[in-house]
Amino acid sequence: MSCRNSFIYLLLLVVNIGCKPQKNVSKNYEGQQVVSFEGYEMIMKDGERARFRTNDDSKVYFFFRHAEKDTIVIDNPSLTEEGIQRAEYLVKMFAGTKVDSLYSTMYNRTMFTIDKLARTKGKKMKSYDPEKLKEFATKLEMSSAGVNHVIVGHSNTTPDLVNHLMGESLVGYIDESDYNNMFIVEIDGSNKKLKKLTFKVN
Repeated sequence: MSCRNSFIYLLLLVVNIGCKPQKNVSKNYEGQQVVSFEGYEMIMKDGERARFRTNDDSKVYFFFRHAEKDTIVIDNPSLTEEGIQRAEYLVKMFAGTKVDSLYSTMYNRTMFTIDKLARTKGKKMKSYDPEKLKEFATKLEMSSAGVNHVIVGHSNTTPDLVNHLMGESLVGYIDESDYNNMFIVEIDGSNKKLKKLTFKVN
């Protein structure tokens, strides 16, 4: 191969490498604290912004456990003062983004967690059966494109529901004393993404 041909070959090789599509590598936000949502972005405690929605047609699901419950009352307990504050904080956290639907199990602690958020967004809270999580996950996945769903559950049902929606076991047990977990699932066609985050009442 002549020097001229060698130079042309190397030039074409460099151009070809530069034109190859790059992989979309997203930062791992696992365990980081979300302060609020604005449009398609989540605002982290350190001020950093990150998109939770890839495009207008993807479906987004926000999962979290109910707020702090009364541990003295055994039969269908309601929220403690801390739980009421967390429920009010959710209203502030979601103030800057749309919420298309809200789902809760039929227990005081879950319903009261998102009742004010539902009323603020002008939405009627919908119920689901915690004994039929797989069927509910299928229903969620078949929802319309471009929607934001908020789903509140329990320490034992929320991980299972997320795993059913993702189609694999990615979320483990939530400790009974932990109320800070939030899971965001985005479905864009056949692609599914999961963000494991936290939120705390300031």
